[in-house]
Amino acid sequence: MKMTSVRGVLVTLVALAVSALPAFANIITSANAKDNCTQYMLNVSGVLLTPPTATVAYTIVLTPGSGTAITISDTMTVTKINSSGNFSGSTTQSWSKYGVTLSTVYTLSGTAHLNTSDGNTVNIAFSPNPLNCKQPPPTLTSANASITCSGYTLNVAGINLTAPSTVAYTIVLTPTTGSTITVTGTIAVTPVSGNFTGSASGTWPVQPNGNYTASGSAKLAGANTLAITFTPPTLTCTVATACTPSSSSLSILTQGTKVSAYVPNGNWAAPATQTGVQVVGLEPTAGALGSVSGVSDVINSCGSNSTTGQTVCVANNTNIYLIDGLTANSPITSQANTKASFSGGMCNNCGVNINPATNTAAITIGYKSAPSGSAIELLNLANTSSYQIVQAAHEVSEDILWDPSRNLILSPDEEGYYEIFQTPSSGTVTEYSNNLKFGDGDSAAEDCSTGIAMSSLEYTSNIYITDLTQATFTSGNPGTWSAPGQIQNFPDFNYWGQSKSTGIAVAGGSHLAIVTTEFYGAYFGAIQLPATSGSGTPSVVDFVSAQLPHTPDGNTWHNGWDPHTSTAYVSPNNGKAYGVLADAAPPTYIAIVDLQALLNAPRTSGTHTVAPTYDLVANGVVTFVATH
Repeated sequence: MKMTSVRGVLVTLVALAVSALPAFANIITSANAKDNCTQYMLNVSGVLLTPPTATVAYTIVLTPGSGTAITISDTMTVTKINSSGNFSGSTTQSWSKYGVTLSTVYTLSGTAHLNTSDGNTVNIAFSPNPLNCKQPPPTLTSANASITCSGYTLNVAGINLTAPSTVAYTIVLTPTTGSTITVTGTIAVTPVSGNFTGSASGTWPVQPNGNYTASGSAKLAGANTLAITFTPPTLTCTVATACTPSSSSLSILTQGTKVSAYVPNGNWAAPATQTGVQVVGLEPTAGALGSVSGVSDVINSCGSNSTTGQTVCVANNTNIYLIDGLTANSPITSQANTKASFSGGMCNNCGVNINPATNTAAITIGYKSAPSGSAIELLNLANTSSYQIVQAAHEVSEDILWDPSRNLILSPDEEGYYEIFQTPSSGTVTEYSNNLKFGDGDSAAEDCSTGIAMSSLEYTSNIYITDLTQATFTSGNPGTWSAPGQIQNFPDFNYWGQSKSTGIAVAGGSHLAIVTTEFYGAYFGAIQLPATSGSGTPSVVDFVSAQLPHTPDGNTWHNGWDPHTSTAYVSPNNGKAYGVLADAAPPTYIAIVDLQALLNAPRTSGTHTVAPTYDLVANGVVTFVATH
């Protein structure tokens, strides 16, 4: 009896002890996170999960080396995977879900808690830890440019760009002597997976002429700057020494693909109120560009140097203006000390023609001590205190022309003389005379590619033509010259009114010329010159006469007064030869004439006159551009 009682007591005590032990269940055994700068993946596992699923609440703290820690909190679901109560769960979330962008180095910490009545809390183990999310800076890695005498192409590339940006660049051509040529611009770049490329091409604002070394830099906005690598690193450019059309009233400035005309508001007979100069864009967009500021005189002539980009305009008085764009420098004073007299008026300064090879202006002036009462002032445009006075034995022409390849100034005059001045690069200028007795020589013109030179002969339908490649020069005071030549008649010019053949200009190298009348007439024409020279007597190949239609405002066209409002050029964009005319001062319109198209136009049968029913404007032969 006693033994049985003892055993019962022991069993009871053991049962009581067991019932007093805690019940172990719902336990997280591990919480591990794989992290990167974009997202994290949290894996949680454990044992003895009582319900089929449960929620785990977790907190992650990202602590930077400096600044405020980032704390995020979220929940995930875990699922029991067997009857023993083992469980697991996983979640992947991007930092952006919480409005977080990681951008530096962080130390990660955190906890995970099983949301059951008896769930436990554990620390999360992170890998990697710390987490380096420093963003590599956007970087321009290359800037390479290929260059020619026409222009440039720049290619840039880089890495680590997160948003569209720009690359600003500067390219400089430094000459052995002379002025630098500078181009600036920007290239828009857009990243693709952080990488970016871009390119830009362009023409030089001024035609290079000489030896140049290229340099420059490119800068990614808000980032680094690179020196541009050039291929080739140096340039040697030679500009063909085409003639600048004669010293007529108008001048043409070509800068890359841009062509503009400088158009004086005055002439030799203009009133004192008719001052200033208009600038008109011809290409690539035609339209008025504005008035030149700083000009307060009556201007009769302008000449442009497309190599330097500068234009020189002369007033009826002794003032000379050097113009860049739409701005004139303070006027300088010529050496004129009297007025020269022509059939079209009187002037102290009478005309200007430029030698682009030497950057020298030839200005015709009145000069008391000269045998003719007139002279040519050769003005160094790089140093305007340097000049030379060439006193003319016979009066200077209304429109002279400077041939820079042969170093000759052509000056047919109203006394029947065709004067030529030899202008060596250094030393004395020599005058040579040819008494052709051809009447009133009014304007010089030359195709400098062949040496075929001309003079319009006012009051006639004639033009004198000669070949300077066959010219001989004999010393004297003045000397004399001779060359095969002839007076050629153009019967279709005979009805051009009293003045008939006056203004004339060749579009350099095209063998095409424009010829006009003056003093209100609307007549004009085109001439095709021979493409070769060196033997025989030159002769015009073809010619055509036409009449300018009414201007767009419905008014009759009136050609300008002296000096003649006509010039010519070859387009840098399409290679065509164009004549350019201005109507009577102050001019309201420019007429641009496609010279080859005019020669090709249908003609009245048996004549060299464009058929009157042929619409020159509708057929693209003539284009009018307003000056204001």
